[in-house]
Amino acid sequence: MDTVQHESELLRERCLLFVACTRSREALAVSWSGAGSPFLPR
Repeated sequence: MDTVQHESELLRERCLLFVACTRSREALAVSWSGAGSPFLPR
């Protein structure tokens, strides 16, 4: 995978996470299995 494609995919994932988080109305719970997201602090 080249650098441009990698950056594009990271941006796409970040945008999807943003949309998911901003659609939350009352509460938001974030969980994961394995490695955590590079977009969220631990």
